[in-house]
Formats: sequence, C-alpha cells, structure tokens
Amino acid sequence: MRSLRYLGPSLVLALALTAALILGPEVVRRTAWSRTDAQLTTVRDGLTSDPSLALLSSAFQRVPPAVEPSVVHIRVYNRGGLVTNRYDPAPPTGNGSGWVYRPANHPTDPRDYILTNHHVVQNADRIVVRFADGREYDAALVGADKATDVAVLEVEGGPFHAAAISPEPVAKGELVFAFGSPLAFDFSVSQGIVSASGRQLSLDPRGRYESFIQTDAAINPGNSGGPLTDIHGRVVGMNFAIASDQRKPDDHQPAASGGFLGLGFAIPVQIAVRVADHLIRAGTVPRGYLAVMIGDLPHELALALGLAPDTRGVLITHPLAGGPGDRAGLRQGDVVTAVAGHSVTTPGELRYLVSTFPPGSQVTLKVLRADQPAPTTVTAVLDPLPGPPRANRTAATPEFIPGRGYTHDLLNNFGIERLADFDTQDARTLNLPPTPDAVGPMALDVRHSSWAYNQGVRRQTIITHLDRQRVRNQAELRAALAGRDPAAPLLLTTRHWDATTFSTYLTRFVLLRLP
Repeated sequence: MRSLRYLGPSLVLALALTAALILGPEVVRRTAWSRTDAQLTTVRDGLTSDPSLALLSSAFQRVPPAVEPSVVHIRVYNRGGLVTNRYDPAPPTGNGSGWVYRPANHPTDPRDYILTNHHVVQNADRIVVRFADGREYDAALVGADKATDVAVLEVEGGPFHAAAISPEPVAKGELVFAFGSPLAFDFSVSQGIVSASGRQLSLDPRGRYESFIQTDAAINPGNSGGPLTDIHGRVVGMNFAIASDQRKPDDHQPAASGGFLGLGFAIPVQIAVRVADHLIRAGTVPRGYLAVMIGDLPHELALALGLAPDTRGVLITHPLAGGPGDRAGLRQGDVVTAVAGHSVTTPGELRYLVSTFPPGSQVTLKVLRADQPAPTTVTAVLDPLPGPPRANRTAATPEFIPGRGYTHDLLNNFGIERLADFDTQDARTLNLPPTPDAVGPMALDVRHSSWAYNQGVRRQTIITHLDRQRVRNQAELRAALAGRDPAAPLLLTTRHWDATTFSTYLTRFVLLRLP
C-alpha cells in the first residue's frame, strides 16, 4: 500500500500529461475557431451595417430596370438562297442586341427606331426583335453604314420605351454597364469601367471610322449592338467588338475560347446617333473629304522631322494633288493638332472629325511645321467623300526593268540589298505617270523581316529624300550618305505606286535605325 501511495501523484501527473497531449490540439483548434468565428461575425456585421456598401449595391441594382425596357434581343434569319418563306422552326443564323432610339431632332417623326450594329443584321432576310417583356416583332432595315458599323431598324407596334442618352462623352475610369444577349443569354448585364477612349483597332484603315470606347465590362458574342450605359442608365456607347485570345492549341496550352479577355469596345453614342439621324432622314451619311494621307507621329519620327520630340498630332504624309488639303496649302510633313477646335492625336480621330462635316464645309486645321516656330491655321473646303476605289486594270504595276542595279553598305545594313535609279522615262515605259517628284533610287530587293521591311519598305519603293535631302539618282544618294554615322537613325521619304487605285504615287516617311 505504501508503494501505491507514493506512486499515486506520479500516476496522476502522467495521466494529466497524456490527456494534455491528446486533448491539447483539439482545445487549441476550438479556441482558434472561436476567435475566427467572432472575427467573422464582427466583419459581417460591419458589412451589413455599412451604409456606403448598401448604397453602392442599391445604385447598381437600380440601373437594369431603368435600361432593360429599351433593350432588345435580335434574331437574324437567312434563307441561304432557299426559295421558301418558312423560317421557324429553323434556328436563327445570327443573334445580337439593340436598343430603342427616339430621334430628338425629328419632332415631327413620332416613330421609335432600334439601333444595332451593321454586322449583326447584314445579309439578313428576316430580323426579329424581342423585348424584355416577351413581345416579339419583325423589324425592317431602315439603313446601315458599314464605315461606322451602325444600322437602324424600324418596328411597327410602338411607342416603345426609348433609351436615355448621355449628353457628354465618357471619361476614363467611369463606371459603365454593358447590356445585351451574350452567347444568347438574353437580357444580361455586366459592369466595369471605361479603360480608354479614342481607341483604333485598324480593322479597315481605308473604309472605317474608328474612335472606340474601351471597357473591361464583360462583352461577348451576342452583346453586339447592345447599349453601354453610365451609372445613371444613360447610353454612352453601343457594344461593338471584343479582343479575344487567338492562340492555337498545342501540346502545352488549350485552344482559345474566343471569349472575353477584359478588352471590350463600344462605338461612342455621339457617333452612333449622328449616323442614325442621317440614315433615318436621307438613307445615307454625307461625309467631307480632306484628301490627305496621314499617319502616326512617334517621338523619334518627330525629332527626325525637325519637331520637338513631345509633339502630339497627326502627320500629313501626302496631300493628294488638287484635293482640299492640297488647295488649302497643307504640306508633306505638316502635323495637324486640332480640327475645328477639337484636338487630335491619332489618324482615326482626324478621319472621324473631318467626316462629321458635310461636303462644302469650311474646316479650320491647327498645324505645326518644322520651319515655323508658332502653329499656323489652315482653312480647307471639304470635297465629297469618294466611293470605294476601283482598280484601273489597264495600268501596269511598276515591275522594274531588269539589268540595272547597285548596292550601298549602309542601306544594306537596314535590309535594302539592291537599288536602281527610276526616272520619268522608266515611268513612261511602264505606262505610269512620268511624275518628277516620283524620281529616285528604287528598292529592288529588300530582305524579309529586316528593319526596312518591317517599316514598310518593299520592292518598287522609291526613295526621294534622305534626312529631308532630295536624292534623284545613285550619285546623289551616295553623296547624302557619305560620312554618315551608320548607327544614327535614317529618315527616308518614299513613294510607291498605289496598287489599290492605280491612280497616284503615295508618300510615306520611314525611320530606319539599327536595333
């Protein structure tokens, strides 16, 4: 019994230690859980009682009911050449979105119209629109403008609920909502911000007017034509396109989905409404024409042209002879910084602004020139915009006469491997205009993927100036390049025969520099 008495405290201690080892982690876990649960309760109570969050959510919730009555889901049917009047139960050949527009400047016209994208309804034999309340109507095409991708539809059975339109352009960072039927999930809404404005996508540099709103609000196929609105439910743009992943599948990455990647684009409502008003009133969109070839102005090119490197504007590369720009005195190398008081920094902005004036309008241009310290003002009277160019197939392309040629080490470094002098007699031989301004060394061989090639120099490109110094032949070219630092950027003024219209030589500035 004595041994048990002395072993008793040791046994109790051992049992306590064993219990602590077994039960300790569970106690710690429960204590941590209780502490985290209390913290979660505090956070949730704080979120529930935060009036700013409730106000923000309430504001978002109020936007869809204010917009959706004016939104339509569009189904497009195309018989594909079949002689039949039956469309149902055949599936639609396309889906899109649109919104109800009531022209403010047509007080005698009580009709409501539907705006959508040209690409949504092009080639359609039948167009059906469905409103959020389930009503469906056949729609007729009033008119469409491919250059801005705007189309106007008319539906019998109104009046309908017209969308409110914002009087001001959107600003970067502004909250926006995209409405429509993405992937046929009709009457959906997504939210984001304006990522940028005035974006150019270069989808068709000759025939499209581009000045898009960029947004990260989710836009997918089927959203096209739907409204992009501000926080007040007012339309600021019309959904147009997305930038999607174009990757091809391989062993290491999946195929591209073609879906939204955070880059959506919308046509500003000011453009859409202006075009729609012309289509409703006259069926066409009259546009003025300045007749100048234009381009971007990167810092290095500005410096090479004798301008300040921070010059912002649109470079005039070639005023077409006899056109409004030429008649007004615009010169090659001019930089247009404003049109009718509106600043321009991209070719797309200039093209669009000029197009908003009808033919015959007097338009003032603010111009910077390298040889003038202060900006100058040029006034041009716009011509009507000509139709799509038609190729004159009776004129020959300038396949250069073989058997002549020379090289220059510096130009070869940039990728221009062989040249030959091109003169007015050569032009006559090739049935081309013998234009003295289009005389000079012609590139015969240009290495693929070289610096010159990547800057647009091709076989048959004629070099007329080096660093703004006129060169007419091999001797003048070698003199202009003599003693020149081979590592310094080289500015070429080039001309080439316009293979699209076969009607004129076009001028470009090309800046060459070694990587």
